[in-house]
Amino acid sequence: MASSKAEVEIDDQEAPAHNLEADENTAELEQLMQTEAIGSTMYNKSWVLRTVLAVREKPETAMEELESLSDMSRDPEVAKFMASEAGAHTMLLTMLLDKPSFRCQEFALVILANLLREDFENLRHDPNLVLIPTKLVIDASEADDDNGKANNKGHEFTMLLVAFCQFLSVYMDMSSDDEPSTTCVNLIRDEKVAQKLCILVASTTNPDLLAKASRLILNIVDLGSAIEVEEGNEDEEEQQNEQLISAYLSPSALLCLHEGLKQSLDFQDCKTSYVIIETMATLCDTATDELPMENEQIVAIFEAVQKFMHENNEQDLDLRSVSACSRLCKKLWTKQYHEGTFDTISKFVLDNDNDNKTKDNDDEAQHAAIKSILQCLKHCLGVHSETLLANQDDQLKSETLGQIVKLLVSVDQNG
Repeated sequence: MASSKAEVEIDDQEAPAHNLEADENTAELEQLMQTEAIGSTMYNKSWVLRTVLAVREKPETAMEELESLSDMSRDPEVAKFMASEAGAHTMLLTMLLDKPSFRCQEFALVILANLLREDFENLRHDPNLVLIPTKLVIDASEADDDNGKANNKGHEFTMLLVAFCQFLSVYMDMSSDDEPSTTCVNLIRDEKVAQKLCILVASTTNPDLLAKASRLILNIVDLGSAIEVEEGNEDEEEQQNEQLISAYLSPSALLCLHEGLKQSLDFQDCKTSYVIIETMATLCDTATDELPMENEQIVAIFEAVQKFMHENNEQDLDLRSVSACSRLCKKLWTKQYHEGTFDTISKFVLDNDNDNKTKDNDDEAQHAAIKSILQCLKHCLGVHSETLLANQDDQLKSETLGQIVKLLVSVDQNG
């Protein structure tokens, strides 16, 4: 590690006892060191500037320095200095154009993600900030697809993909706080990006990469579904938004998301499983047509959702997770009834309602979430009423159904 070269000693306290020969020159040196320091850190401005220049000229031979910049950029003050005064983002983008090693690209994307967090308002206006890394990673991925394992760098390429997904997630997160830029909108609607990300979720065996890629897709879908239609361009905007929906709601994309969900369940990664279910639920919320899937695939998704809910029971399945499951199942129930998911969600709602009555819970957000879940159950009741009524031989299921209907009536009466 070379980061120690960038550090300077700052001591605002009284001089130590052993420094008996300290004089005016020592005080001037300490003042100079404080002046050269980046904010309140112990990192040296001149060293950072020199290192940025060295990395730009010979990135492959400055790997240690690049790694040091990556570590240092985690500090908010250093990241702000690198973005606003050191011109690090321009250097990194220039370096990426030369297609250095995957390891260099990984460090570059980690640094860019940290710079985005601290100076997004200035960096967001540079379209190359997203275009260059995206094209570089997709081109590398396509070369890997074309040549089999010829260009596969194994772990290094996997770590590059992790850094890339993290970088774009930061960009999307920061964009959600303001009106999305044209670059951001184009990224959301890029069918090639959608295809690559979905394949990545379906094919990776790396838990970290699966988590990062799944989170990125959710960020894209969330932001894309929230884009407001500009006055006078309603038809064009609706058509473009439909392109976003079709990219992630195509049969192949849904199959990939389902594979990713199964993989996350195998990893016992409940957080990533929830992210994928929430992604599919959000897509279903905005889709106007039926899901382009065969009944066999729908049943398989039902079973994955059911497994997720059962595995979370021991950890107190939360309202947010059940809400996502119910929204996804609502769309699936339109085509096919699934007893397991309907019963599990119903029992959760009834248990939650009993707990609220016992605790006299007045949480409006919680009541709104329960009401949303009940509407999904009501949809299933409306579509599959004959099937449900035909299965009333089981007394326990009959009682559960009766309680749900009673609760629905109560909610409708109380508005």
